[in-house]
Amino acid sequence: MGNYNMQRLELLIPPPIVAAVVALLMWLSHLYWPLFAWSMSVSGQFLLMGLLVLLAVIFGVGALLRFRTLHTTADPRNPHRTQQLAITGVYAYSRNPMYLGVYFLLLCWAIYLTNWAALVLSLLFVGFITRFQIIPEERVLQKKFGASYQHYCEKVRRWI
Repeated sequence: MGNYNMQRLELLIPPPIVAAVVALLMWLSHLYWPLFAWSMSVSGQFLLMGLLVLLAVIFGVGALLRFRTLHTTADPRNPHRTQQLAITGVYAYSRNPMYLGVYFLLLCWAIYLTNWAALVLSLLFVGFITRFQIIPEERVLQKKFGASYQHYCEKVRRWI
């Protein structure tokens, strides 16, 4: 019965909602666990944040543009609507560049909050998205594209 309940969560919660909940938890950790704060120079903080935002834009927008070029769906709740595999551009570096882009934004948020607990909590996004979004998507793509998808998975890592 427990496995059935877990499967019900697959492809259910849109990734932006997951990211927003994790970001909220990160902010709450900043408020309620100041013991985990670290200090960082403002210039270093903004340099690192700028780099993370740049990476988020490159991966996130690059992925969306690739989907648009291929005329395939970017809706993560309906992977069965995928018409073609995206394997070039940012997809040559990550099988999930949109989720990677969101994770970079969460890391940016953790750097802004300067809180170790927030940084650790950002990993909730990775775990939840991997289990309830990516793995179910991969099952659909494997079934739909077979050996070509398997070959792509052997060449390119899930995250980076």
